[in-house]
Amino acid sequence: MKNISDIINEAIEKDGEYVVVLSGGSVGTSNNYAVSGQHATLYMIDDNKFVGSYDECKEYASRSNKGLSAGEKKYYRMRYKVIALNSLKYSDMKKLSEDDKDKIRNGIDPSKK
Repeated sequence: MKNISDIINEAIEKDGEYVVVLSGGSVGTSNNYAVSGQHATLYMIDDNKFVGSYDECKEYASRSNKGLSAGEKKYYRMRYKVIALNSLKYSDMKKLSEDDKDKIRNGIDPSKK
């Protein structure tokens, strides 16, 4: 029997839209999004492209994590993570609207004015 987290993960995987975020950082770092209750910054995986397949995003996150210094990883707990677009929220924990998701799909960060 499947538990609720398995069902949610399957639904996310079927959607197929993933983004890369950088979580962690210093106190003064400006982060516009939240992932699992942590503040995060949205990153482009290609020119004008935030959204990609899981494999594209995983490759970008892995490559970017290798570029972080030991202090950034340990002291600031910075990590590039792959998450489903549907689980991305604004840092004040509001859900993204469909218009905001469309902006991200089109390479526009809706949090930037």
